[in-house]
Amino acid sequence: MSEEQVDVAATGHAEASVAALLLELQARHTGLQGRLESVRVAVNEEFTELGTVLHGGDVVALIPPVSGG
Repeated sequence: MSEEQVDVAATGHAEASVAALLLELQARHTGLQGRLESVRVAVNEEFTELGTVLHGGDVVALIPPVSGG
C-alpha cells in the first residue's frame, strides 16, 4: 500500500473533486497516464463518482481492476 497527501484545492483546479485529484496524480506520476480510467474510486471507504467533491481529511482509495474466476 502506498500513500500520498494531496491538497487538491492548492493545485489550481476549479473544484476539489475526485476528477481533479486523478488529474493531479497523473501530472505528478507520468506512469499513471491513461491508466486511471479503469480504476474504481472510494472516498472514506465508500465507492464514489468522479464529480464527488473532496473535503479536508477525506481518505481516497484507488482500486485497480481485478480479474478472477
